[in-house]
Amino acid sequence: MIAILFLFFALPALVYSQAEVSSEVDRTNITIGDRITYKIHIEYDKGLEILTPGLGANLGQFEIQDFSIGDEVEKDGRISQSFTYIISTYDTGEWEIPPTGIAYRDSSGQGGILKTQPIKINVESILEPGAPPEIKDVKEPIMLPRSYKWLYILGGAILFIAFLIALIIYWRKKRAKGLGLFEPEKPKIPPYDLAMQRLKSLDYEALDDDLMVKIFYTSLSFILREYFEGRYGFDALELTTFEILQLCPEVGIDENVKEKIRKSLELCDLVKFSKYIPPKEYHEKTWQGVYDIIEETRLVEEITVENVETEDEFSQEDESLETSTTEDVEDESA
Repeated sequence: MIAILFLFFALPALVYSQAEVSSEVDRTNITIGDRITYKIHIEYDKGLEILTPGLGANLGQFEIQDFSIGDEVEKDGRISQSFTYIISTYDTGEWEIPPTGIAYRDSSGQGGILKTQPIKINVESILEPGAPPEIKDVKEPIMLPRSYKWLYILGGAILFIAFLIALIIYWRKKRAKGLGLFEPEKPKIPPYDLAMQRLKSLDYEALDDDLMVKIFYTSLSFILREYFEGRYGFDALELTTFEILQLCPEVGIDENVKEKIRKSLELCDLVKFSKYIPPKEYHEKTWQGVYDIIEETRLVEEITVENVETEDEFSQEDESLETSTTEDVEDESA
């Protein structure tokens, strides 16, 4: 009986010595909305399993606004750790932070719960004692005068920027044509007249070497494609021969003319993109084939523009065409 009584009284003391818990606050008198720092400190023997409190702890009338867990500190075989709560309340009166339970269990599986001591907090009103609460009515909304000045400024800025962009685009187009900003454009030569003048500048009898043959057939291909662009409005200079032939029915070119176009462009492509050099009799036939295609597809109502440019200007264009064609052919040959 003595041994049993000894164990009954000694066991709690033993557990208490294995784990201890305490709590504290930074102040016990506050006003509504003030924050209190509430700390729980646990100290226990190493090897003891502790169920630490968390964010969901019951703190009665007080709301938890922040929570942090301190690092574990080990010293002399014991571990200490702190848990900090930032709490507040919006009701006046004397309130109590209730005891917080800390569960424990030793290596043998025995355990229990340690509780912190309750702490009383006095919450006072921010109003003076005895003063009736003064509640004022909401004021009528104030209508601010509208100002449209910023709209005028923004609209003017947008119009000015749009004008600058349009002016830059217009100037770049004029520069690409070799004209000044306010220099009027020259009358455009009809596609038929331009193609015929370029054709007549080619001499199929004066092809002395392979390079001149390449330049001749490349020029024929360029003249025919440029004519198609002006006559039918599609980008023939950027299309392959196959793509041009596919567009022929859509623009009203019959099968006979389409076949002539195919033969002429395919032969020009062979010379332009490979080392194929056709016989001399092909030069005049190909030139005549391109001539016939242009004649058969010209607009009946097309009016020839006379004296639009001088012969010197035409010769300069032909020289520039021949120069650019020569450079293209040399690049392709390289």
